Amino acid sequence: MTDSLQAREGEALTLRKVLGPIHIWGLGVGIVLVGEFMGWNFAVEKGGLYGALIACWVVGLLYTCIVMINSEVASAIPAAGGQYSQAKHTVGPLMAFNVGLYLTMAYTMLEAATPTCWATCSPPCRGCWAMRRN
Repeated sequence: MTDSLQAREGEALTLRKVLGPIHIWGLGVGIVLVGEFMGWNFAVEKGGLYGALIACWVVGLLYTCIVMINSEVASAIPAAGGQYSQAKHTVGPLMAFNVGLYLTMAYTMLEAATPTCWATCSPPCRGCWAMRRN
């Protein structure tokens, strides 16, 4: 390791805080908008209204199950770290690696889809945002 990465004697290594609350809020809003706009419109277009409602009920049931599982495991394993830490303690490090990889890919893909969603939404509103010249 280089000297810049090693802590000097008596100093503790710390992480720099890069993202603030507004940044985290923006990422969350972007993920929700992508899920609502892209997911719902695609489901209604391909499966119809009733097919989309049935899919929403099924997904809601699955999310309820995962919340119940996460709460049960979180109460049994008092370790911070989310689903990665839970997987590491329950099924081992290889599966924990897979869970961490999945979570990283899921968050990356959701944030990569956010500009696509905004680009799809923006043409109807382009006149709203353009500056008017006199």
